[in-house]
Amino acid sequence: MVGNTAAAPRAEASLLPPEKSRWRLALEGALASSAPVIGALLLWQIVAETGVIDRTFFPPPSRILLKVWQMNAEGLMAEHLLVTSQRFLLGFLLGAVPGVLLGLAMGWIGIFRVIFDPIITIIYPIPRIAILPLFLVIFGLGSPPIIAVTALICFFPAVVTTYAGVKGLDPNLPGMARNLGASRLQIMTKIALPASLPVMFAGLRLSLGLALTGEVSAEFVAATNGIGAEIWRYWQIYRIEEMYANIVVVSTIGIVLSFTLLRIQRRLLSWDEGVELMR
Repeated sequence: MVGNTAAAPRAEASLLPPEKSRWRLALEGALASSAPVIGALLLWQIVAETGVIDRTFFPPPSRILLKVWQMNAEGLMAEHLLVTSQRFLLGFLLGAVPGVLLGLAMGWIGIFRVIFDPIITIIYPIPRIAILPLFLVIFGLGSPPIIAVTALICFFPAVVTTYAGVKGLDPNLPGMARNLGASRLQIMTKIALPASLPVMFAGLRLSLGLALTGEVSAEFVAATNGIGAEIWRYWQIYRIEEMYANIVVVSTIGIVLSFTLLRIQRRLLSWDEGVELMR
């Protein structure tokens, strides 16, 4: 009887399916998430080739991808891609980092909340791209006004979401930590900051997309180089395929940056249930 009882769990374990590897799960997730995009591109290709839509304004995706390859091979994209990436990353850091720090301070220190909450409430509804003319007057044409607009676009979502994350903290936790002898700095770094990270990263991902849109839009009028300036130039001379090719490059930048930020989030927040569900 003892032998049979010991053998039973082993028999049941052998019937269980083998655990999927992390890479296989990632591949299945990527395929599942990309299926709608692939389907839409195939539909676009079919209706463009059959003449249902005008190929002049909506060239087939195959032609656009071929144009991306040709322009890259001719060296027409590398310089503009580098310029746009540098402007965006610098603007993102200059806006997101102070935004996160101010959000933490507003959530934890009353005087910061009293001073900055009304200011943010007044300025936040203003479209950030509408402030570009002011930056053009201050900085002139070129990279500085574009970086300033990008930083401003990143700043407000980072502040608001980080502040919301800190305010959503269980109010009993700081008191318990204080009773155990934790200092104010320890409570902020060990409790408030980790608790606000999920909401903070959601705000950073939102800032990422908005800032890239604003940065490329600012390049339309404030720069002579960069992907946004190239999109605008090709529109002006009616080179539709080249215009779409640069739009594809912008989209690729956004996907790569968003994926990178998501990987950082998963690495830092492996304990968070919401992140686990996204794996």
